[in-house]
Amino acid sequence: MDFQVFNSNELLPQEKLVSAPIFSRLAWFSLFEKFICNDNLVAKYFVFTEQNSQFILPLAVYQNQLKSLTNYYSPFYRMLGSAHITVDICQQTIQSCQVELKKYDTIDLVPIYEEDTVCWLKAFEKIGFKGFTYLHSINWYHEHITDIDQYWSLRPSKLLNTLKRKKRKLDKMGGYSVVVSTANSAFDLNKELADYHHVYFDSWKKVEPYPAFIDAIVSYAWQRGELRLGFVYHEEKPVAAQIWFVNNKTAYIFKLAYRSGYTKTSVGTVLTAAMMEYVIEKDKVSNVDFLTGDDNYKKDWMQSQRPLMGVQFCNPATWKGKKAYFRNILSGIRK
Repeated sequence: MDFQVFNSNELLPQEKLVSAPIFSRLAWFSLFEKFICNDNLVAKYFVFTEQNSQFILPLAVYQNQLKSLTNYYSPFYRMLGSAHITVDICQQTIQSCQVELKKYDTIDLVPIYEEDTVCWLKAFEKIGFKGFTYLHSINWYHEHITDIDQYWSLRPSKLLNTLKRKKRKLDKMGGYSVVVSTANSAFDLNKELADYHHVYFDSWKKVEPYPAFIDAIVSYAWQRGELRLGFVYHEEKPVAAQIWFVNNKTAYIFKLAYRSGYTKTSVGTVLTAAMMEYVIEKDKVSNVDFLTGDDNYKKDWMQSQRPLMGVQFCNPATWKGKKAYFRNILSGIRK
């Protein structure tokens, strides 16, 4: 397997990976690099080629550490070009770039699905690295949705009763409207992005750290028809907002927020229900993914959960790598 390290301006066109989830495309990582990386965090792309197959690991260098090109915006991390990672693929790719990898003290990959950690651990073990896994987060998701009636039939009565009661209350109060949009024009998209940011700024959440990244990835998804925006308006003021992506029969719930003063009205719950009905009835999705976070309310909307792991590989051939190795051993003993 041939191996090369590329800078971002040398990358292949991202259109080769558009069938993958938006989070597993070069476009995602290119925008991540453009809006989030800085002088302390330098992107590197490891590209592996074998006959007609190509695999890419988007990575970043921080001091003498190598890490996945991810942060809190990243719901999962996988090698690009392969929907299903196998031990054989991992071993081939890692062995082909082992000279480059051994320059670093540690290598961190996060967040990754639990089944992928087994592949990576075996691959790095082959080149002498010591791997340590830890629980990073939880992913709630729902598979095998056939239609909206089937979906609602699987929901707990508590959620259904809350929805019925809150919808009735909003109708009685008046002045509320729910909108699910695909943004018909660039003008509409910019207006709706402004509405989203106004809601987010006035929500219980921390200030959006990289709003330009959000705008860029939303615009990218809109250009490809994969964007679904949801809003609740109260007397024409946006009070709840959500960003979903739809691709390959799966809806990904990316961002959601509501204004702090509207907690008791449950506008966020009402909006999630409207979005869910839209993607199931109009987009005909069979899977919905709540991405990262073990928030208690998600179990009412989803059917399954799985761990999202982090793994650190320590290079025992360097002093700092050896230090990280013993630090992980001690941490495991304490736990």
